[in-house]
Amino acid sequence: MFKEVVYICANPWCEYFVQDLSIVFRKIITLSKQFWDHTLGTVKPEYVILMTLINVLKNTQKMIVHFLQPHPPFIVDPRHYVEEVGRPSITKDEVFSRVINIEY
Repeated sequence: MFKEVVYICANPWCEYFVQDLSIVFRKIITLSKQFWDHTLGTVKPEYVILMTLINVLKNTQKMIVHFLQPHPPFIVDPRHYVEEVGRPSITKDEVFSRVINIEY
């Protein structure tokens, strides 16, 4: 059922279940060992996004992307929010423009 799906996981618990999950999914990409931020106590969302985009560029068709937020610890980058309404100040087109220009 999910053998076509790549599972990208920021949750440290995924590390314990990689063998079981690999039976279900095509590929499991765990991020906590490589990208855990001990100061924040989490994997920063930008690493999850980066790994997702790398897989998009590899033409991965189906993914489940498991972020840890929204729950404590809350990570807020004030550059991307308009304080009065709490909405992102960056547009979808700006995000895709930045992604397209990433060099690997």
